[in-house]
Amino acid sequence: VYEKEMPNLVDYSASKSAPSVFRPATLSGLALLQALVWLGLGSYSLAVGAKIWDVVLPVATAVTWLYASLRPIVWPSQTVFYDLFILYLAHFVPGFVVLAGLFFDHSVYQLPLPSQVTLVARVVNLSVITILLIAVLNMPFAVPSATIKEDEVGKSVSPEDYCSLWDWVSFHWVVPLIKKGTHNTLNEDDVWKLSPTLSSRPLTSLFKGLGHASIVWKLWAANSGDMIWDFLLTLISVTLTYAAPFFLQRILASIEDDPTPE
Repeated sequence: VYEKEMPNLVDYSASKSAPSVFRPATLSGLALLQALVWLGLGSYSLAVGAKIWDVVLPVATAVTWLYASLRPIVWPSQTVFYDLFILYLAHFVPGFVVLAGLFFDHSVYQLPLPSQVTLVARVVNLSVITILLIAVLNMPFAVPSATIKEDEVGKSVSPEDYCSLWDWVSFHWVVPLIKKGTHNTLNEDDVWKLSPTLSSRPLTSLFKGLGHASIVWKLWAANSGDMIWDFLLTLISVTLTYAAPFFLQRILASIEDDPTPE
């Protein structure tokens, strides 16, 4: 039912364009390089008799990068690698925090920076992760099938279904329509057709095909994902709202207790 009612939301196998080799090769190659470096670091720590944590952490990190190197080759796709995107973020955030913390401690507490080799290694590591993040952010959600004319995407066909992850997150896919409407009057032909994911007929067909006897269970099956995400994001929003005055109070209290430059 889904494929019949939504012909322009297709997977990789329905694509009429050949898959690009450059992107998966880049993702796999850089991830493999990361895995080898972290594995070498763990092996070196083991050889010099370092603490167990200094051995386990690099090896565990190398395992995650090994998965990242195999994912684009073993399970190729022209659409977004959501698992790799989450994995790259999980590596980027602590890497950025640690690197920024080194410069913060040096600037505020006058602590010495680590050796030049360590500093360069952390910068290179963060740069590689940034390149991988950019590569995934530029991957599309879907690719046009043989029934969809690629030149009509963004004209009569909504680009939301085929835009990149970055365009979707930043809402950049609506910029062409906004630019056109800023200086000209928009006519009905200028507006894209409604995406099949929002059209009533495909959604009704999907709802009927859920297979639950109870209407309550059908409603839950159809909307549970959105409800869970809405709850989690609302919880995060409320937490961040109260975090601002909480940390401001902590900062003011720290200044009052210890009015030093630090």
